[in-house]
Amino acid sequence: MILTNSLSGGGAETSAQILQKELISSGLEVVLIGINSENPFAVTKTSNLFSLERDKSRPIRSTVSNLISFRRFLVTQRIDTLIVNCELPELFAIVAPRNIQLVIVEHANPSWLKRESLGWMVRKTLERRKPLLVTVGQHLRPRFFEGLSYTHIPNPLCSVSTKDIMPIASKIKRLVYVGRFSPLFKNPLLVLLIAEKVNLPVLMIGDGVLKNKLESYAMIHGIDCRFTGFKVNPWNLFESGDLMIIPSTAEGDGLTLIEAIQRNIPFLASNIPDLNRHGISLSNYCSDLRSFIDSINEFRYRLNELTVPNDLSRKILEDRRPDKVADRWIRLLSSSTN
Repeated sequence: MILTNSLSGGGAETSAQILQKELISSGLEVVLIGINSENPFAVTKTSNLFSLERDKSRPIRSTVSNLISFRRFLVTQRIDTLIVNCELPELFAIVAPRNIQLVIVEHANPSWLKRESLGWMVRKTLERRKPLLVTVGQHLRPRFFEGLSYTHIPNPLCSVSTKDIMPIASKIKRLVYVGRFSPLFKNPLLVLLIAEKVNLPVLMIGDGVLKNKLESYAMIHGIDCRFTGFKVNPWNLFESGDLMIIPSTAEGDGLTLIEAIQRNIPFLASNIPDLNRHGISLSNYCSDLRSFIDSINEFRYRLNELTVPNDLSRKILEDRRPDKVADRWIRLLSSSTN
């Protein structure tokens, strides 16, 4: 069983679905459960893909109710392994019967940042179960777990068709941001500040607590900006001439950057170890607002130089083939039963 925050949403949720399908095709029985309630149009639920429908508007009451129902479900099912993605699922893993092998997947850097005390208590409780630990990035270290070894297995990515590969353009026509509008790990306001200084339109794909603030800033400062809200597939909105801006302060796997590489989308990203670890040219990285502005002005008519060369792109993407990722998971799970 794989337990995740929801069945749709960010990179961790999408990767969980890819992994589930690949493991099933390898002959394993795998159920994927999302905790939070879903947009009914975001995913089609089946017998091995469903949601606990936690109501985020009543977080405490709904969480307690879901914990009870989740425990009952585990007791009545033949579950031998529970793969836990992200923080809320870790809380739910506490109620898992002790005969179930737990696998904790580290996605964030650092994890439990907003609730460190709770995170410490949850992970110390889980530590007594001697769970298997997996990190999705080689730079990640499982937080609060002491004396337990861990394995690196990247998030899988499905291949994309030729029509999804961005045609090469030389001139920057628009800036694009993809991600949550949240102050945690991201700085979406920086994209608007950049757009204002370089006089380029901007497309903001996502949603979050900063949405009203961002919309107000764009309106007050006369920035040509379109907000799309959350999109299940944001890549369909990209056009030739778009430059993706990735203003992260920290990343787990950095899937947004990887998916941009996969589609030949040119990008500028924050120069942090979480993102600059792939051997990509330093021309693609910026340290602050001034360097983003300078880089855009430098490459305004040389946008094609901000794409990743094919040889390097293939090397980065090779380890993320779903069949290779599933094989690593199968070997990990098999070793735990020996």
